[in-house]
Amino acid sequence: QARAALAAQQRQAEAEVRQALARAATADAQVLVAARRLAQAEELLRLAEVRFSGGAGTATEVADAQASLARARYVSLSAGALQGIAAAEVGLAVAVVPTAAVTGEGMR
Repeated sequence: QARAALAAQQRQAEAEVRQALARAATADAQVLVAARRLAQAEELLRLAEVRFSGGAGTATEVADAQASLARARYVSLSAGALQGIAAAEVGLAVAVVPTAAVTGEGMR
């Protein structure tokens, strides 16, 4: 009975590691997407400013681009924070799993 309980705890810990790794992978992907959107927002603002200074754009267009850039920065910072949290969760999950499980010897 003790062995069965230990095996169940180990399976639970292994599942938590897999879930934490999946969340970390998702967070990594979100950081990449946020970085691309940030670069796009920066370019959009640059183009809006060029259009405005050339007389082809409006102040509203520049303000909209500035707002988009602010949102993109916020999303990028949030994604980075979530990535850090996910990495910490992986570290915590791995810390409670026996070494054999982390190396894959105990995973099924």
